Amino acid sequence: MPPLPTSAATAQPFLTYAFDGSIDQGTDGGPTDVSRTLEGYVELIEMGTVTNTTNKSLAALTHNSAGVPANCAQLVGAWSTSPPGYWTSAPQTDISSPTGGLFGSGTIVNVGLGTVEGYNADAIDSFWAPNSGGQQTDPTSLDPSFASSTTATSYVFQNGSLATTSYSSSVDAVSSLFMSDFIYNQYITASSIGASTEWVVTFPTKRFYVDPWLVYGIPYSGQGLCKGAACPAVAPFDILFGTDPQAAATSCGAVAVAFYNREEKTSSSGTGFSPSPNKRGTALCYETQVVTFNQGTKPSKVLGSNFVANINTSFTNGWASLQLYAAGTGFANHKLVSEGANTFYGQPVTGFEVDQFVNGALAGGVLSNYTAAYRHKFHRLCNTGSTCS
Repeated sequence: MPPLPTSAATAQPFLTYAFDGSIDQGTDGGPTDVSRTLEGYVELIEMGTVTNTTNKSLAALTHNSAGVPANCAQLVGAWSTSPPGYWTSAPQTDISSPTGGLFGSGTIVNVGLGTVEGYNADAIDSFWAPNSGGQQTDPTSLDPSFASSTTATSYVFQNGSLATTSYSSSVDAVSSLFMSDFIYNQYITASSIGASTEWVVTFPTKRFYVDPWLVYGIPYSGQGLCKGAACPAVAPFDILFGTDPQAAATSCGAVAVAFYNREEKTSSSGTGFSPSPNKRGTALCYETQVVTFNQGTKPSKVLGSNFVANINTSFTNGWASLQLYAAGTGFANHKLVSEGANTFYGQPVTGFEVDQFVNGALAGGVLSNYTAAYRHKFHRLCNTGSTCS
C-alpha cells in the first residue's frame, strides 16, 4: 500500500506535502510543484516484521503458488478509512520488532547513450533498539525518519579503534556515522575520449539542522516567522533554509576546493566553484547536489542536474578534494559535539563519482560509450575523547 503502478496512467506522482504549504509548516520559499522532486535521494527505513498474531497478516502477504500475495485485499482493507481497518485503528497490530539486514543499490540508465552505472546504498545498523517493537505508520505519513530512531549512540571506527558516542538526539547519532572533513575523488575531462566527470554530494541529515519546521517547530521563513538571528541553523550547518537574503530558498555551507593533476601539480587559481552558484561564494547549498568539472551551463552533461557547482580545474584529469572543516575559517562551526568528550568535525556527507566516456561511432556503426561509478573517499576527524583521537 499504496498499490504499485502497472502503467503510466496509474503511476503515483511524487508528493509535495513537505514544501507546498498544504500542511502546517507552510511554503518555504522554494518551488511548490512536483518538478522539485526530480532531483534528490531515497531513504528506506524498516518499520517492523509482519506476524500472524491477531489477523494473520503474514499469511495474507505471503506469496502463494501463483507468485502473488495470498490475500492482498485483506491488507488493503487493513488501511481503509471507511470503515476504519485494523491498521488504520492500530498500526502496530501484527507488527513486531524490525530484524534488519536491508541492503540495496541504485542504477542510473541513459537509454539514449546506451550507458548504465550502479552504486550501493549506505546501510545503517542498529537504527532501532533491540526489541523496540514495530514502528509502522500510515502509508501517507512523513514518518518514520532519521528522527524516529530509538537509539542515540553511534559506533564508529576511528584510527583503528571503536569510538562510542552518545547524543541527545538520534539525528546526531545518525549524522556522526557520516561526518567527514574531507571528500576525495578523481575527475576525467579529456576531450580526446569524450570524458566527463560529475560528483553527487548528499548531506543525508541536513534538513534536521536547517529546516525551520524541524528545528524550531514554526512555519518557514516564507510565512515571515523565522528570520535571521532569531532562527540560527544548528551545527554542523551554517544557515537556516530560506533565511539567507543572498541565496533565497537555499541553505549554503562554505567549502574549500583543491585539485591536482596526475603529476601532483596543483593550481592556486580557480580553486572554487565557477561561476559561483550563489553570492556565498564557494559553497554547497542543497541537501543533494552535483559537482561538475570543466563544464559550462546547466543542466550537467552526465546526470542532467540543475543543482550544480562547477570546478574549472585547468587540468583535464586528476583528483580533487572538498574540505568541510578548518579551524579559524568561515566553516569552523562544522562539527558535531556529543554529550561526552567526542567531537566529529566536518559535515555528514555521502555520495559518489560518475565518469562518462563518449567515443563516437566505431566501424560498423557501433556507438562506443562507457560509464563508471565510484564511491567518494572520506577523511574522518574526531578528537578530544578517550576513544576518538
